[in-house]
Amino acid sequence: MIARRVTPLILVLLAAAHLCMAEQEQFSPLQFPASFEPPNIIKVFPSQYIYAFSTSQARMLVFDVNGKPVRDLSVLENRHMDVKYHFFDYHVDAQGRCYILAIWRDAPQRTHSGLFIYDAEGKFEQLLVFGKHVDGRRLLMDAKGHFIVLGLNGDYYFGRTTRLFILHRYNRAGDYLGSFFEVNPTDYMPPNARSISAMYAALRPLVDRLPVGYETNDRLFAVIPGTWNIQLFDAGSLQPREVINLQGPQVGMPDPAGLNPGGRLVAADLNLHAVHIDSASIIADFIISSRYEGPNTLINRRFRATYRRSDSFPLSTGPITADDGMLIQRVGIPGAKAYTYLPEKKRLQVLR
Repeated sequence: MIARRVTPLILVLLAAAHLCMAEQEQFSPLQFPASFEPPNIIKVFPSQYIYAFSTSQARMLVFDVNGKPVRDLSVLENRHMDVKYHFFDYHVDAQGRCYILAIWRDAPQRTHSGLFIYDAEGKFEQLLVFGKHVDGRRLLMDAKGHFIVLGLNGDYYFGRTTRLFILHRYNRAGDYLGSFFEVNPTDYMPPNARSISAMYAALRPLVDRLPVGYETNDRLFAVIPGTWNIQLFDAGSLQPREVINLQGPQVGMPDPAGLNPGGRLVAADLNLHAVHIDSASIIADFIISSRYEGPNTLINRRFRATYRRSDSFPLSTGPITADDGMLIQRVGIPGAKAYTYLPEKKRLQVLR
């Protein structure tokens, strides 16, 4: 089973200079209304509009570059009242049309996935149902305007295919066009429970939080589940191209007793949380999730590493502070700028 772990034996955090960017451009603070819950997905698009989505409220706010809200979309206003929807991601095309990815069940054994679609003015257009269901977690769009959905479907589980794919393509009408980005099921099979259901249970959380996005030349990338390696795809054909093999940052854990006196450290996973890729460099945000016995069993710590595009070892590594913010997805924006969001200050920052 593929895994990346920081073991309790690594107790020293290797010294590294704090990440300094040559250019730091700051946006105005986003003016959230008091009724808006903290957003968990923020993206920036070529129009420089900033889209903030709260999946718990199913509510989207659109801000201009001065941080003023210009549109407020409540997806719940356009749903069937007797159906429970789950929302995961969104995309905005070049015309400003917004697509919000959702999964819902309208009968005990009937689950659907699709998109709530709004025009550039925020007017609801339709609920588009995908021709083949997928437990979609991320939404992108390819160079031809087709929807790309990251997630697991039931084809391999129910024996309809012998190959397991986690990226799926649909046209503008929602018709299923095929799947790509194949993974090897045996890599995710737990050693003590070798069954398809156990494999799905192990793979699903890796796929759920998998970083996907666009290189600055609009090529699609996706991290290989359970690794720090990045698969790049051709922008037109979506055929797999190069794989970028990253070495994780050399970070370790402080004395477990100092963080959690109630129990010893059981394990710590070092996961790649978000990635920015341009022609010369890579910025990667990692999260160490430390699990302990006893109370307060999970502690997360965040680190940022920078790489040369030609080298798999990090140039620098440092903890992510409140003044740094976490990387967010940028779509279709020329140049090599990376964007972060600072939740305490409610604003975006350009790193370069």
